Amino acid sequence: MVKKNYITVLNVFAALAVVFLHTNKCFWRFSTERYWVTANIIESFFYFAVPVFFMISCTTLIDYRERYDTKTFFKKRLLKTLIPYICFVAIGIVYGLIKGSIDIKPNIAIYFINSLFVPKYPSIYWFFMPLFTAYLCIPVISLIPKEKRQSCFKYIMVLFVVFKAVALIFGLSGVLNYNSALSMPFAANYIFYLFLGYYIANYDISKNLRYVIYILGVLGLLLQIIGTYVLSMKLGAISSEFKGYMGVPCIFNSMAIFLLFKNINFEKNKVLLKICEFFKAETFGIYLVHWYVIDICMVVGLPDTSIIFRTLGAVVIFVVSALIVKLIRKVPVIKNLVP
Repeated sequence: MVKKNYITVLNVFAALAVVFLHTNKCFWRFSTERYWVTANIIESFFYFAVPVFFMISCTTLIDYRERYDTKTFFKKRLLKTLIPYICFVAIGIVYGLIKGSIDIKPNIAIYFINSLFVPKYPSIYWFFMPLFTAYLCIPVISLIPKEKRQSCFKYIMVLFVVFKAVALIFGLSGVLNYNSALSMPFAANYIFYLFLGYYIANYDISKNLRYVIYILGVLGLLLQIIGTYVLSMKLGAISSEFKGYMGVPCIFNSMAIFLLFKNINFEKNKVLLKICEFFKAETFGIYLVHWYVIDICMVVGLPDTSIIFRTLGAVVIFVVSALIVKLIRKVPVIKNLVP
């Protein structure tokens, strides 16, 4: 098995999942109509995208000291993520002003600064704040000796999941109160997925344990689909009890997907590998530009509740976004916006 292959395929699959999530935004408008039922299924099925991106992007960086120093590490993060992020926040503001969708009163400078820390238009760039936090933690995590990492990471992950599971059980009971101060702070703010991704990628997991994780992954997915549907219908609004990227259902599902991909020999599927090789360099750029493609679809009047738009349309938007990124990469100067 070639590690690079499964990471490549998983990276492209996660990027496609992000597009599915954002073309399925009608999920966030609760309704008893049929479209919301399918929206709930799509939302839950592709919910793993963000955790898996953290597992991939940060897992591959923890051993950066074997390749370059910390100064180079931060320089690369600056060029590859921070500068593009700042530029696309500015692009979003300009786009919103042209559309008349945002109000920058009283001060555009204040609006821009606020948008950098709390992205508003488009709001999907919220992902960058926890990503930057993860980058700041990686130099410290990387100092943990390799021979200590397996036991150290396992300790952090197990306690984190146990506390999260207990909190979920207490919440569902309706009578028990959990104190959120009882937690594993070393894994807070998506840092948990750094440990989880690195552990799965670098250590062997027995077949029996893999099957347990797969079962937990399926249960996590079903909890998101069925649990969210039942509680939302009862509440008359979207229930977040089984949602959240740091919630147990999402953790189990994301862990199972990452582990599943690691244990698939993609060398046998040359066609899939070629397709993923075509898209792999554009996944970050796709994340940056796909929202605009979706928004243009809304401007021209495509119905966002259409199941065709939310399935086949998501694939088309993914491909169009990738082609846009490839074109941008050919233009001097601005090609650095999508490194």
